Amino acid sequence: MRLIIPAIVAGSLVVTGAAGYGVNEAISSDVVVSVDGQRTEVRTWSDTVGAVLAKQGITLGEHDTVAPSVTSNVTDGTEISVRYGRPVTVVIDGTEQTRWVTATTVDEALGLFGIRGDVRLSTNRSSAISRDGIRFEVTTPHGATITADGKTTPVTTFGTVADALAVAGIVLGPLDQVTPAPQPGETSTPSPGTSMPPATGNSCGASLSWLLACRWAAPL
Repeated sequence: MRLIIPAIVAGSLVVTGAAGYGVNEAISSDVVVSVDGQRTEVRTWSDTVGAVLAKQGITLGEHDTVAPSVTSNVTDGTEISVRYGRPVTVVIDGTEQTRWVTATTVDEALGLFGIRGDVRLSTNRSSAISRDGIRFEVTTPHGATITADGKTTPVTTFGTVADALAVAGIVLGPLDQVTPAPQPGETSTPSPGTSMPPATGNSCGASLSWLLACRWAAPL
């Protein structure tokens, strides 16, 4: 009898241990945690999304988003998406505005600011946005009317005298003048309705609101 009792006890221990392991496996869940698009597979024994994130060392701020909510229960196969907020400042035709967004690229941020179509950017659309944020400029196209020697031509351009002249196919000669003169990298865009100084003599008066009146210099 003395030899049998330890064997029974040991057998009981082995069975109990295996059963405990099976219970732990049964209550665990395999979930996917995505942070700004970066996916990680996680085995967890936590019951809620918030508890899973806490175990992963992920802290949410007021501008961050998570889906499902932190109070949602997790089950096997649950996918948790976390998007960190970042400040984005966009200067649109000289007007600056800043918003907290969860976009990770400039192209995605443009849509959140309602900017669509053909626009000119000071950075690449594919540029990544870090959690520190980003600042960039946007120039939208404007309608312009160019009058050269009595011929009027409507054009669509991006905000500079040089752009308007180029779109209209106007090449200035050495004696022709434009006021203000087009400059390399010119970016100023006065608001619509600005009055235009009258063209006199051999000058081409201009304002970016948009009206260009050009008269070419007569040959000597």
